[in-house]
Amino acid sequence: MAQPATVGKERRLPRSTDYWGALAMIVDCGHGHKNRVSDTPEPEKTYRCGLCKEPLHIVWGGGAPEVSPHRSYAITAKIESGAISRVPAVVSTVMLAFAAFGRWPYGFYTVLRLVTCGTAIYLAWASKELDRKPWAWVMLAIALLFNPFIPIRITRDVWMYVDMSAALVFGISMFFIR
Repeated sequence: MAQPATVGKERRLPRSTDYWGALAMIVDCGHGHKNRVSDTPEPEKTYRCGLCKEPLHIVWGGGAPEVSPHRSYAITAKIESGAISRVPAVVSTVMLAFAAFGRWPYGFYTVLRLVTCGTAIYLAWASKELDRKPWAWVMLAIALLFNPFIPIRITRDVWMYVDMSAALVFGISMFFIR
């Protein structure tokens, strides 16, 4: 079985060149899927398999296998903690707070639905990539509630509480989804 690599000054990672001449490494996940990593991995980043999302480890022993131009490799999915933008959550929080405590023209609520739904979908994806699955489900529920394509009709009084609750969830998510 291959030993996971340690990244340090005394060892270099195995490399080979791919069809286009770029440096590449073949990395296995826990299920044995081959992934092509085009750069030297950094120890503080999480690399996941492009197929099953399992953590990757570097294959040692006998040098790196050649990258074949006739074989397809999964591209690694890489998302690092701290890479998630807080701007959409801040914008949605502010807009939801304005909506909860004021009366606005109909166009504002249409834009609010678009922005909130988009933000919720973005944060659901980010939550899933960062293995924070409960947050992904919460964000998907908010996306469905603020869906601009099939709007949910609720009275203005109820929307006030929904807007405040969603603003609170987005505010809290800025500290847990990052």
